[in-house]
Amino acid sequence: AVGSVQTKARRGIDSSVSSGVGVPLARFPAAAGGASEEGARSWVVDAVLMCVLLAIALGTRLYRLFSPAEVIFDEYHFARFLSEYANGEYFFDIHPPLGKLVMLFAAKAIGGFPARPREELEFLNKIGNPMPKDFNYKTPRAVTALFGSACVPLLYRTARLLRLPPDVAFGV
Repeated sequence: AVGSVQTKARRGIDSSVSSGVGVPLARFPAAAGGASEEGARSWVVDAVLMCVLLAIALGTRLYRLFSPAEVIFDEYHFARFLSEYANGEYFFDIHPPLGKLVMLFAAKAIGGFPARPREELEFLNKIGNPMPKDFNYKTPRAVTALFGSACVPLLYRTARLLRLPPDVAFGV
């Protein structure tokens, strides 16, 4: 043990201040407790850019989200899956259920999602069919739009943690 402390001391690493992964915290001033002015400024820039990215993402995903009031794209499948989950029916789906269960939970918690037997879901059989007035299609659309919007600033933050400069990370 004494030899390893002396070896670290020769390398210029303080053994009492370690990140636990062999990297001294002295290389990361904010983690060692002494945040520099440059680091604080960088954090403000990152926060502002993440807010800008989130605003752009929300704007592009929420614009005309509820138009048309017709079955579109994967609602052909997803609305049927949500109804079958709500009914407690077994069905085969090759994808993991977490996303659909989150949409169902939000639809039930916020706006209600009527459990319907399969026979009443005939309107879902063709893309372009109008949605019934009592069928809550808005909440599942909003949930997917919000989660998709949240991915954009997370991607920026991931790029920054990979040490990409802010302008490059913003373009990612």
